Amino acid sequence: MDIYFKNKKNEKTCTKFEFAAKIHGVRCSKLIFQRVSELQSAKNLLEIDKLRSPRLHWLSGNRKHQCAVDLVHPKRLIFEPQENTSKEFIEINIIEIQEITDYH
Repeated sequence: MDIYFKNKKNEKTCTKFEFAAKIHGVRCSKLIFQRVSELQSAKNLLEIDKLRSPRLHWLSGNRKHQCAVDLVHPKRLIFEPQENTSKEFIEINIIEIQEITDYH
């Protein structure tokens, strides 16, 4: 899967462990890197949906076009499908990481 980033800070958080650890802590940073690796390895989001631990899910409200995967509770890795408006996971193979946050 192709992964893009909303901004340089998100890219640095997902590619530089030391930077991520300063912001989110070591445990959460390990999960960030694991989730990004899972997303990069997958052909589409259906492969991520079949994995139990990420708990891929669509968001609602003002985030209705975004998806999230679990990190350390309550934080989530939030991303948006690109070039495809379908909500079918099998059709989504390009994403843009929006942020890492607790949206609850």
